[in-house]
Amino acid sequence: MIALIVRFWKWGVKTYIPYMIPGFIIMALAKAGALLQNNIFIYVMIAGICIVIGLVAFNKLKEPYYPHLIVSIGLALLLQSSLLGPGLIGSDIHTEYYFYYKALDGWDASFSNPYNTVIGTTLIAPFLTNVFHIPGYWIYKAVFPLVGAFIPFILYFVFRKEFGSKTAFFAAIFFVMVPTWSMEMIALPKQILGELMFVTCLFLILVSKWRLKIRIPLLIALGSLGAMLHYVMGPVILFFLGLCCLFLLFFKRRAFPVKWLGLVVVLLLIISVAFYGLVAQGISLKCITGVSTGYITNYGLESGDEEGYVVEFEGGQGKELIVGAEDANMPRFLANLSPLMRTAWGLDFMDVDIWGKIFRILQYLTQILIVVGVICLIKERKRYSAEYLSLCVASVLLLGASMFIPRFATVINATRMYHIALIILAPAFILGGKALLKNFKLLTVFLIIPYFLFTSGLIFEATQQTDISQVNMPYSISLSNNRVDMVGVFTENDMVVRDWLVDNNLVEKTYADTHGLLLLWEKNYYRAGSFAQALCRGDFGENKYIFLTERNNRDEIVTFRPRELEPTSGMRISYSYEKIGLDKLIREGKIIYKQGDACVLEVVK
Repeated sequence: MIALIVRFWKWGVKTYIPYMIPGFIIMALAKAGALLQNNIFIYVMIAGICIVIGLVAFNKLKEPYYPHLIVSIGLALLLQSSLLGPGLIGSDIHTEYYFYYKALDGWDASFSNPYNTVIGTTLIAPFLTNVFHIPGYWIYKAVFPLVGAFIPFILYFVFRKEFGSKTAFFAAIFFVMVPTWSMEMIALPKQILGELMFVTCLFLILVSKWRLKIRIPLLIALGSLGAMLHYVMGPVILFFLGLCCLFLLFFKRRAFPVKWLGLVVVLLLIISVAFYGLVAQGISLKCITGVSTGYITNYGLESGDEEGYVVEFEGGQGKELIVGAEDANMPRFLANLSPLMRTAWGLDFMDVDIWGKIFRILQYLTQILIVVGVICLIKERKRYSAEYLSLCVASVLLLGASMFIPRFATVINATRMYHIALIILAPAFILGGKALLKNFKLLTVFLIIPYFLFTSGLIFEATQQTDISQVNMPYSISLSNNRVDMVGVFTENDMVVRDWLVDNNLVEKTYADTHGLLLLWEKNYYRAGSFAQALCRGDFGENKYIFLTERNNRDEIVTFRPRELEPTSGMRISYSYEKIGLDKLIREGKIIYKQGDACVLEVVK
């Protein structure tokens, strides 16, 4: 037995460990940077990623390195932010945590909220805590990101089947370089889990050699899990598989039988509708059909008929305001665009600084190369499987709808639509780059690495940007949050004060800024109020309280979502205590509980 173990160890060391070392170093740097909150480690991590990408481009790292590097880079880009501080990072994740917290003693499937239909939050996470004693915060900060790292890993094998290993490597890397991965997915564990089911379905259709009697049940099971893990991914999976089934009818050289894929789609539709219609009093089905009905109803309106129209699907989080077009002569599909879609169309090019312009040029180049890559796919269509080409058509239709149909992208938001489309279309960027630049070396040196320097947030930090009230360029939570209050990075003292408010049943009388609200919602969902709204209404009175985190009091700022105090197209705006009169409230009020610099202020009138 000992000899067998020794032989297995030697085989493993020789076969796998050397290929894991570069990726392990990158992950270690990300963890160190987050846990120590030291930017030097993150800078070195970004440099390390650029180096290994360059080494692959110049053929200094061979194929056995590729899968390990993809997992490591994808995970590092998540962990650099998710491991910051003892609390959770992002927006939606706090609401997910609330439903995890409620489900620890059993899942109440009747509670009407879309988040209550997410079984990763209501079943899987409580199971991990109750059986394996993994603390809830660490499930969301580490376990789910680790699971999410397998999304680009599986995509590498899907892409390799169609394009070869090197193109697959760069396509998977491009997928995680697009800032949606590092900026948004850390706050969307439900989408991480749902996407993992989706890409596994793609693997079963495009790569797996298993017999149909194994693949078909797995497709049904994984597709159903995807729908149950995230109410957005259910329609996404049905959209892609349904259109794939339809477009396959036009191909004679299909490998996956259309009748069986059609059966999968029909069963997934039945299971999804049943689940969405029964769980949480059918709230998810109402949301999905409500968005569809609302979109169809409002689609006929002319440009500018609805000023400030908002689509709200993510449980009240992540809303995207649509800004009316200023030019009455603008084509209809450009009217009433959201800020992110205005950026995608280049309509805000003159509104940003020189660094914002450079980023937009790089972003437009990636988009142009995707278009060129799609043209290459069409020209060389006989080289690729009918199934993959059908999925590409579905992705192009999704992107086209987001770009040309008013308000379509706001169902979740434009960046996530683009992210979902790249699950299929990421290789098109590489194909387009190879067609125009002829080799990986030029593409890497002149576009991929410069693009990553922007999307990693390095340029934002290096140029000491501070304004996130408009869409200028991607930022990094790990690099810049200490300067710019992008997300709440909470301390132990913040959570002690939060728990005191919860234990004393004061949450319903308490106001906080955007970040403080998210922390309160982890234990008492939507019972606290926005301090900004209270300021606007002027409804501060006796027996009202303000929750101030250590970050609030350290920098004497509060941070709000856009349009709570003034019009903006950004994600967050910070105001000084003096500007909004909080300093006066503090002087006249009374601190009734304090832990470190975090406190509860009683408003005295």
